[in-house]
Amino acid sequence: MSGSSGAWFILKPWLGLVAAITAGAIAHQFGAEGTFDDCRAISPGPLLIVAILCLAAAVAGAWVSSQVARAPSEDASRRLVGVISVGFAALAGFATVIPMVASLMLPPCFQ
Repeated sequence: MSGSSGAWFILKPWLGLVAAITAGAIAHQFGAEGTFDDCRAISPGPLLIVAILCLAAAVAGAWVSSQVARAPSEDASRRLVGVISVGFAALAGFATVIPMVASLMLPPCFQ
């Protein structure tokens, strides 16, 4: 087993959690910066693009973690981490969808 495949083996059940935290943070920060710093520059278009990319990253991480969670050959602890990662990715995905909906419903600037 090489070093890179060993790292991948360790990361697989955690990938949903890591991807969801990173994607949620990026989507939230992008939306917050766009709203409070320059609301005219971050119209619904760029915010939707970033949010969709972040949502795709969270879904991809959840899919990898779900493969570990459903594998009967995995240890119980790795399967538990996989289930928790999938659940958190679903929660972070929901938190990423909220700014998408808000960007479509709210006007770009309140000035």
